Amino acid sequence: MVHSTRCRRLAASICTESHPRLTTPASAVPRLRLIEQRTRHRLQLTAIEDVLFPELKDFFRSSISSSAVRLLLEAFPTPKAIVGAAPAAIYEVLVRRGRARIHAARIGELQRLASESAGLSAGIEPILHAQGWILRQLRGVDDQIEDIERSTVKALEAWPAEQRAVLDSFPCMSLMRQAVLLSAIGDVAEFRNDGQLRKLLGWYPEARESGTTLSKHQLGNSGNRLSRREVWFWAMQLIAPRQQATPFAAYYKRLRQRGMPGHAAVGHLAGKLISVLFFCLRSGQLYDSLQHARALGFSDAK
Repeated sequence: MVHSTRCRRLAASICTESHPRLTTPASAVPRLRLIEQRTRHRLQLTAIEDVLFPELKDFFRSSISSSAVRLLLEAFPTPKAIVGAAPAAIYEVLVRRGRARIHAARIGELQRLASESAGLSAGIEPILHAQGWILRQLRGVDDQIEDIERSTVKALEAWPAEQRAVLDSFPCMSLMRQAVLLSAIGDVAEFRNDGQLRKLLGWYPEARESGTTLSKHQLGNSGNRLSRREVWFWAMQLIAPRQQATPFAAYYKRLRQRGMPGHAAVGHLAGKLISVLFFCLRSGQLYDSLQHARALGFSDAK
């Protein structure tokens, strides 16, 4: 009964709204909501596998909610089903259809983990029902996101090629990121300086005072919410440990070495991204990482 109630609550959380034009700032909102739903469903799937097949995370160390793992669970929903399956059948689902070739030689290991699993095996019908429902929802959300992204690629063709080329020259720049930023910025000639663009995109300092205390500067509250979030994602992707080194990441690292808190350093990095983007768009010049590194004072730039 509890699992049935949870399933009904999960179903009610799925958004069925139609998608507006993707060339406006609001157009990315449905995709953003879908991504949030996908994240929520992935966390729910992970919680279920902690009950049914806890050893799965030892086999798939990066994620147990990737498309390849979900295909595996759709075909073989329990450890018992994995143990009873022919290795060739698992190979077909996981390696051929799921394109997880890294696990091609590990089918035997997966079946061994399944045979020794400490997961719950009795009275699991409601849990299996919830697992199947979540897997179907994830497949549907993925399809909707892919449809939106295909439409976005087509919609971007209406933008001037010069502007798209400038954005494309920046590191960690995706098509969806281009769509969000270009739709928010519009005509860059309307901005007198990079400070105005930073305010539009939601990354600007604002003085705050409290009674007789000295004023402090912190991130302002106005600006385009969607663009502000996208710039944050952009900054976080640039400083990710496995990301290729860039002058932006080096700039963030230098701020941290000077003792600046992480959240403040990310804010400065976001502002730097917008400023560099502004000057590149205004001049029509592609982003040059070497020139940028030298401008930031990194003497080892070559």
